[in-house]
Amino acid sequence: MKIEILEETFTAIKSNGEEFTKSFYKNLFIKYPEVKPLFSNVVIEEQEKKLLISLVLVIDNLRNFTYLKNMLYNLGERHLQYDVISDHYPLVGEILLGTLEQHLGSKWTTEAQQAWTEAYNAIVDLMLEGAKEKYRPLSFYTKELKSNLMERLRIESLTRKYIRKNNSTDTIVQKLMKDTYFQEIQQQIGSAKTVKIISSIVQKINNRHNN
Repeated sequence: MKIEILEETFTAIKSNGEEFTKSFYKNLFIKYPEVKPLFSNVVIEEQEKKLLISLVLVIDNLRNFTYLKNMLYNLGERHLQYDVISDHYPLVGEILLGTLEQHLGSKWTTEAQQAWTEAYNAIVDLMLEGAKEKYRPLSFYTKELKSNLMERLRIESLTRKYIRKNNSTDTIVQKLMKDTYFQEIQQQIGSAKTVKIISSIVQKINNRHNN
């Protein structure tokens, strides 16, 4: 990691940290509203504070790799409880880099962009490793569900929400059958095939949820 560049640029961010984190979540929800269900039970102001604290801890411990590694392992494991999956990380990275550019202005040089990109990728790798590879990309059911990534993220979050509320598989299937996306699918392939696809998706997500 290019520690000096990260430390220097973050000093400028930290001095206006609250505004930065507000911008981050605003940008995230505007660009990717599909992730909003992940924050349905969260006080966003508290989440903004947690993000800033996490960034401060990371930057302050760039020269203490053992501590940083353990911290990120634990952070990655905790994110499993929030229904975060590996597919979310590129979206967050895109918004983080964009928000850094927004707030750093002329200090957002090519070198700074490269340093933060490399650092974010390294951080994600450690968090995923800390989650013991329980994160699996949503591509595990793309054969059943032909849709773009955003649609799969939305369905994944919606299904996991139903699972957390202890809905049975049949109940979840019935709820998803009423979803606008699956209503369109029904028109294309019929109700019976759609039910089969949804049941398969719910079962796979349920298995991941319980593992």
